[in-house]
Amino acid sequence: SFSFFTMIACYFLLITLVIWWMNKSPKRLIPVYIAITLWLGLVVSENKKVENEQLVVFHTFGKTRIGHQKDREFTLHHSDTISPFASYPVKSFLVERRVSNYTSAKIPKVFRYKSKWILCLDSLGVYPRVEKPIVLLTHNSKLHLDRLIDSLQPTLILVDGSNYPSVVDRWRTTCLQRKVSFHYTGKKGAFVF
Repeated sequence: SFSFFTMIACYFLLITLVIWWMNKSPKRLIPVYIAITLWLGLVVSENKKVENEQLVVFHTFGKTRIGHQKDREFTLHHSDTISPFASYPVKSFLVERRVSNYTSAKIPKVFRYKSKWILCLDSLGVYPRVEKPIVLLTHNSKLHLDRLIDSLQPTLILVDGSNYPSVVDRWRTTCLQRKVSFHYTGKKGAFVF
C-alpha cells in the first residue's frame, strides 16, 4: 500500500523521468536523483512506522475478530470456522500494515495486553472475576450489565459487530447511566489498543 505522500513522491519521480527522457541532459538528472531520494526516504520511514505492536477489535457483522500485530507477525482471534484472512476488513489491514506472517486462533476468554485485562464475553455470559478489565461483549451476551459493572468495575465496555443493534442500544443506555466508557465498533469503527 502507498500513503498519500509516497504516491505524490512516486508521481514526482515519474514526471522527472519523463522530462529527462524527452531531453537527455546531465542537468535534468538532478531532479530525478532528488525524486528517487525523496521516494526511498518515504518508503523507509513508512516501513519503520509499521513495526510496532497493536491490538485491534474489528467490526464485522455477525462475527468477532480480534487481531494482534507485533512487527510483521499477525494473529487473528476469530469466532467463525471459515478462514477470514481474505475478507474485509482483515485483508485490508494486512495490506496496509505490511504483514508478512499471519496465523489464526480461538478467542481467549481472558487475556492481558499491555497491563490491561481484557475479558471477552460471548452468548453464555459467564465471566471470571478480574479487577477493572476492558470488557468485550460479543454474540448478544446473556448478562445483566448493571451487575457486571458493579462486580468488575470495568474501565471500558467494548461491543463489536456480532451483536444485535437493539441489544447494543440497551447496553449503551446502561453505560451512559452508570458513567462507564462505551465503544461500539459499528458507530465508532474498529477499536485499536
